[in-house]
Amino acid sequence: MARRRVRRSRRQSVDKTLFAAFAVVAIGTAHWLIESGILPVILFIGVVAACVYGLVLVIRNLHTQRNERPGYSLPVTESTAVNEYPEAHSPTTTAGERVVSRQLRDTLSPEEYFVFDDVTIPSQHNGSSQIDHVVVSRFGIFVIENKDWSGWIYGSKNRGKWTQTLAGGHSKSHLPNPLRQNWSHIQSLRAALPTIPDSAFENVVALDDEAGFKTEPIENVIFYSELTTYILSFRTVRLTEEQLYLAIGYLSHTNQTVPITPEEHIDNLENYLTSS
Repeated sequence: MARRRVRRSRRQSVDKTLFAAFAVVAIGTAHWLIESGILPVILFIGVVAACVYGLVLVIRNLHTQRNERPGYSLPVTESTAVNEYPEAHSPTTTAGERVVSRQLRDTLSPEEYFVFDDVTIPSQHNGSSQIDHVVVSRFGIFVIENKDWSGWIYGSKNRGKWTQTLAGGHSKSHLPNPLRQNWSHIQSLRAALPTIPDSAFENVVALDDEAGFKTEPIENVIFYSELTTYILSFRTVRLTEEQLYLAIGYLSHTNQTVPITPEEHIDNLENYLTSS
């Protein structure tokens, strides 16, 4: 016990001696700087260095903010990137709809385009509207009606019914005009998003590449393989940042909360067709 006390006393004595030595050196150095006139120069250099460092931090912060929000696009994270969105498929989803869903996610930039599949929204017109695909970007809202038809297709914008011919022309079916069908979907979206201009919505029909369109081509009736190129051809900004966020937020919320099942939508559609 006595030895420990002696060692502790010696350590305290050494510490005091070192502290005193450092203090003497520090005071002597400060006195020399003042007498030689170097101290003001060192202080001036320190102030300039601090100002330059602060300016660099400000510029770096501004650059980071710009990179985090290119144009009007959202920051890309695992929850917002197009390729990371789960593909929402109902029991009524067709093989063609799955093909287009994957194609849109694989070929469109997740920084500028946001894809929603199998969207069912309330409709004042017929109870509900079921939309195959919606692509939202600052260049427009592309509402896509997917038709994985085969055979030969005959139709025009103004014709109420289109004709599908199978097996060498021996089997014919009359089908509703998909452009008109999709127009009703757009009306439902317009009603839900009244602050977005009508000109921002694009009516697009996507056909399976195996089908043959035998009448005069229609600009917004696109084969699967041409769909991405068609969407990317629109480069005029038509949505503000606020409108873009509003559309994405509405579709995300609707996809998760609107309690309209595929069966209920079919019932709404049948009731509408019966009453019209």
